[in-house]
Amino acid sequence: MNAELIWAMNAVAHDFSAASCDGLGAVFSAMFPGTTAKSFSMGKDKFRYLITEALGPYFREEMLKEAGNTLFVLLYDETTNEAKQKELQVSISFWSDEKGGVVTQHLETFFIGHATAQIIADHLLRAIDNANLLKKNLVAVASDGPNVNKKVWKLINEEVKTVRGVGLVDIGTCSLHIVHNAFLKGLDKLGEKSSELVLLVYHFFDGWPSRWEDFEEIQGKKKVPKHRFIKHASTRWLTILPALLRLLEQWDALKEYFLKHIPNQEKRLMALAKYSRIVALLRDPTIMAEIHFVISVGQVFTDFSKTFQKEEPLIHLLYDELNNLAKVLMNRFIKSEVMAKEENFKEETLDNPNNFVSREKIVLGDDVHNHIQKLNEGQKQAFISSVRNHYVAAVRHLSSVI
Repeated sequence: MNAELIWAMNAVAHDFSAASCDGLGAVFSAMFPGTTAKSFSMGKDKFRYLITEALGPYFREEMLKEAGNTLFVLLYDETTNEAKQKELQVSISFWSDEKGGVVTQHLETFFIGHATAQIIADHLLRAIDNANLLKKNLVAVASDGPNVNKKVWKLINEEVKTVRGVGLVDIGTCSLHIVHNAFLKGLDKLGEKSSELVLLVYHFFDGWPSRWEDFEEIQGKKKVPKHRFIKHASTRWLTILPALLRLLEQWDALKEYFLKHIPNQEKRLMALAKYSRIVALLRDPTIMAEIHFVISVGQVFTDFSKTFQKEEPLIHLLYDELNNLAKVLMNRFIKSEVMAKEENFKEETLDNPNNFVSREKIVLGDDVHNHIQKLNEGQKQAFISSVRNHYVAAVRHLSSVI
């Protein structure tokens, strides 16, 4: 049993799958004949049992010994799992003297049907009770940004108030969700065509080996790396950045494949609506300027995102970093004398067009500037107006948390 438990913990520590434990006793006996205990056995079902039923309670008890006497934060996320069940994952953050820092540990998992605010709040309170934690020690509740979670916070806050007379610390919802959505608001004004193109191209090739084979020949001919296209997740808008960079890398091969190869060699594909739309976007006179612009702005948001994708507590940096993010964007289209007067972001600055620089002074980036020179005057002015609208929409959304 001791050997089996050691192996189970080793498998967890190294992210081995449960299936990798099947037949392990026979494997060890063959590798180390005469030294492996005859009673040693391990398979995926036993491995799962040892982790959840034997080891799980022990580590949970050890964790709660520390967490039970200190302030803590509840973190939760509700999602639908592969079995199409709604799963509510509850974690806890607290100061650990043993670790010498703040630690975050899984607390409990609930499988729920409906996910109303009341149901989620009831389960969070149940998780606290099941762990014999004190509600008076609950400092805050952390989650992502849907409106239902705002109601959850209010319900938990009222419960805590009845216990200690003082409510929760309101730290808002996930800053990364808000930043992603701020970028999305900007894309609604300028960037939709870029997003559409990366999605169309990815799905045009995905699952079609024959198309990849033809495209790889063109990659060799055009001397571009034989890379595949990167999937852009439309619910995580900053994934558009690596997807667009890959698109630019493959641009010459893309144009050769869609504008020459298919019309000459694969005419049947021209009947596809997806093909027609890709061709229209490749020929759009503003598409290259738009792609370079989205990459430029996306990098600003990505830099912010990377700062907060870490394990250590960073809430003490959140306000300043959000404020700086807004100011970086505003410096691209707000007059310098206006920005010099404002130490912190003010939404009313966006309401006065007199605070905006002229179109000629809006920061576009060198690559964008070079590409818009190829446009006629009407197209150029319309594009620059869309750039400003992108900045305004993104910053205005950020104002909801600053």
